[in-house]
Amino acid sequence: NLALYLVVNTELNGCYNVTIGLLNYKGKVLLKRDGESCGLLSTAIKNSLHSLTTFNYSYDGSEPPIYKDEVVIQNENDKNQKWIENGTGFFINKNGFITTNYHVIKDRNEFEISITKKGITKGYKAETLRVDRQNDLAILKIVDTNFKPLDSLYYNFNAQTQDVGSSVFALGYPLTQIMGSEIKFTDGKISSKSGFQGDITTYQISVPIQPGNSGGPLFDEKGNLVGVTSSGINKQLADNANYAIKTSYLKLLIESIDQKIV
Repeated sequence: NLALYLVVNTELNGCYNVTIGLLNYKGKVLLKRDGESCGLLSTAIKNSLHSLTTFNYSYDGSEPPIYKDEVVIQNENDKNQKWIENGTGFFINKNGFITTNYHVIKDRNEFEISITKKGITKGYKAETLRVDRQNDLAILKIVDTNFKPLDSLYYNFNAQTQDVGSSVFALGYPLTQIMGSEIKFTDGKISSKSGFQGDITTYQISVPIQPGNSGGPLFDEKGNLVGVTSSGINKQLADNANYAIKTSYLKLLIESIDQKIV
C-alpha cells in the first residue's frame, strides 16, 4: 500500500544529493528525507534511508476501496503555492471546452488549466460550466483572452457500448511530482461492461491508471473516445481493476448545455 521514490541530483563538485520519500496509495507524500555525500552515491542513499527505516505504516481498512484524486487548487492570492496533486482533462471542442471528473474540480469555480502544445506549457484561467455529480463528470470553459482556439480535434466520440476484451488506451498526467509532467500512455482491455458493484455507467478496465489520471480520455484502437478514466480499486485489494465513465453519459451532459459544443 506504499510506494517509494528516489531522486538523485549530481552537483558540479561531484557530490550527490538524494531525496527518498514514501507515498500512500493516493500518491500523498507521507515522509520525505534527504541525504548527501561527496563520496559514494550509495553513502548518500544510505544517509537518506536511515531515518525511513523506523517509519511504521499499516493499512487498517479504513481507507475507501475506490481511490479518486484529491486536488488542491492553487490559491489566486498565493502564486508561490505549489500543486500538491493533480488531475487530467481533455478538449471536447476547438473553442476551449474541457471535460474532466467532477471530483477533480469539486468545490471550486475558477482555476488555472495548464496546456502543453508543441512542448510549451501555458496556463489559462477557466471556470466550471456544467457538472454531473452522480456520474462524476464536469465541463469547464477556458475564459482567458490569451487562449487561441484549436485548429481541430483529432478524435471522434464513440458512444456505443464496447465489447469485453476490446483494446483501449488512456492518456493522462499521473503523479506528476514523481513521474514528471510529460503525458503518459497506458493500454489494456475492457474487462467488464459494468463497474464497481455493477455500476452500468462505467467500464472496468485493465488499463493501468494512477492518481492524476482522473478525468483523462480513454480511446479505442481507432482513436475514438469511448470513456473518461475516473477511479480504481485500492491496489491492496486488486490489481488493475480500474474504471472509466462511458462516453454516452458525457454526451448527455454535453447535450444539457444550451449552446452547441460538439
